[in-house]
Amino acid sequence: MTQPQKMGPSEALVEVLAVNGVKHVFGIVGSAFMDALDIFPAAGIEFVPVAHEQGAIHMADGYARSTGRHGVCIAQNGPGVTNFVTGVAAAYWAHSPVVFITPETGSMSLGLGGFQETEQLPIFSKITKYQGHVNNPKRMAEIAARCFDRALLDMGPTQLNIPRDFFYGEISAAISPPLRIGHGPGDSAALDAAAGLLAAARFPVILAMIRSPPRTRWRWARSAIRARRPPCASFPRPMWCSRSAPASVPSAPCRNTARSTGRPRPGSSRSTPIRACSDWSSPSRWAFTAMRAPRRRRC
Repeated sequence: MTQPQKMGPSEALVEVLAVNGVKHVFGIVGSAFMDALDIFPAAGIEFVPVAHEQGAIHMADGYARSTGRHGVCIAQNGPGVTNFVTGVAAAYWAHSPVVFITPETGSMSLGLGGFQETEQLPIFSKITKYQGHVNNPKRMAEIAARCFDRALLDMGPTQLNIPRDFFYGEISAAISPPLRIGHGPGDSAALDAAAGLLAAARFPVILAMIRSPPRTRWRWARSAIRARRPPCASFPRPMWCSRSAPASVPSAPCRNTARSTGRPRPGSSRSTPIRACSDWSSPSRWAFTAMRAPRRRRC
């Protein structure tokens, strides 16, 4: 649902939960979020009641650790929210993607000692990766989606703070798709995309770091250049590759010019820096340049 549609703020919140694949929400029923709670069954979300809010946050933490998905919990504003503190700290140090929703006193009574009012954002400021405060019901979907995205991107708990009167009304909201970035050396989607790019490329260049002796890597790189294959280079020191080499780089001639100049080819002992200039049978006339970083002298 990328196009704005008319809905209530509670519907926007539940739509964000649904698009992020939330199936369970842990907590204790409270008057602050009854409107959203009534929509949970229609969205396929099961509300799991607990005896104490501390149990809800620990259950959300354990759910996130065991499944790798968002663990979501909610509580009544004031004392119900403050019971989350220890569990949120445990999720923070465990890097669990927990989203805890904290309704607070009404927006018109903030700072006036409203119903069970307490400063709910400063309490969690040092044990959360992100805190989202809904300062206008029209931003309910935007801020809720950001909390879910940051929980997985930063791998830690995020807080969604909502004044209790902002659950009601009518707004125009667009539900954005979740933002996901693969972690580590590459997830399956990233590897498939990389394979597709390499398969479609006419003259790919691969820069890879391989743990092998430096001389072996240099021999392999020189052989690849001499064989006129699309270069796949792995070097022990910083290198750079560009379309054209600067004139100040001292280098041995490439294979195409070695015969005309009579100078040694890159495979000889005098050609420590390598510069291979070849058209690779392509009009773009790529120039592949590799240069060793200078060695540091030992004192």
